[in-house]
Amino acid sequence: MKRPILLLLLLCLLPGARVLSQPEPQSPFYEPGEGGGLRNLFNQKAKAPEAEEDLYREALADFEGKPTWLARQNPESAEKAKSDKNLRWLYYRTNYQRSIELFQKLIYEYPFTKHLAEAELDIAEAYYKTKDYEIALQAYQDFLTRHPRHPQAEYAHFRIGLCHFQGRQKNPLRDQSETEAAREAFQTLLLMYPETGYRAEAEKYSGQCEELLATREIKVGDFYYQGKEYWSASLRYRRAWVEYQNSSRTEYALFRTGLCFQKLGRTADALRTFGEFQGRYPTSKYLNQTDQLVKKLNEKTKSPATP
Repeated sequence: MKRPILLLLLLCLLPGARVLSQPEPQSPFYEPGEGGGLRNLFNQKAKAPEAEEDLYREALADFEGKPTWLARQNPESAEKAKSDKNLRWLYYRTNYQRSIELFQKLIYEYPFTKHLAEAELDIAEAYYKTKDYEIALQAYQDFLTRHPRHPQAEYAHFRIGLCHFQGRQKNPLRDQSETEAAREAFQTLLLMYPETGYRAEAEKYSGQCEELLATREIKVGDFYYQGKEYWSASLRYRRAWVEYQNSSRTEYALFRTGLCFQKLGRTADALRTFGEFQGRYPTSKYLNQTDQLVKKLNEKTKSPATP
């Protein structure tokens, strides 16, 4: 019995001997088969980048929308539906996230591509389409930084205003920094491009911003007025009708400014403000009240001082 035991011990001590009860774990750096392990790591060839034009066309197809089965069956109807937002989705399928990835890949692999500006603008557009307005805003600003004289620079300025406009707080008593930024962006567009084709839309959105900002000032002014803090209220009312004159609230703001001056005993300022109100708004619903106040103030100034 001793001889077999000795033989077994010698086998275990021999170099390269394996313990059958504990199989050798496979190394994570080696996997048998073609292309696996360290032996083939340095033999692998780098994948050739996709052709520039093919990559751009593929990204553009995802951005603009690939034709559906219905579009392939009805090409004439599909062509007409391109300009119809309500029907376009039936004929074309967009994938904005994939288009962003492909445009970014194009810029990475071909940094001097002739499609650089278009790809950067389409990335911004794709983010805007997916309502990622903060990222889209930065992308439009980056586009203008790198391509300030590009034919689409005017459009990028307009889109910057829209990004801010979409991020505004609709409650006038909330933070209105985005509303102010949107108004400034639209005014910058109109100043830089007086003949812009986006004038009507820019003026419309700018007017909506002014309406919201004027409403904020008036609500705060009313709060101060109710608390009999007439000087603070007058400052808010005055800002509403001086800075946001395209707003529909300027009539009310100017009238309330006159009331504040009357309450403060500043008769001359009140008369001057009410006089301007009468000239600007001859059909206002506050006109009768204004006329009566002016009459009383004039009588007060003409009456002799009490000894």
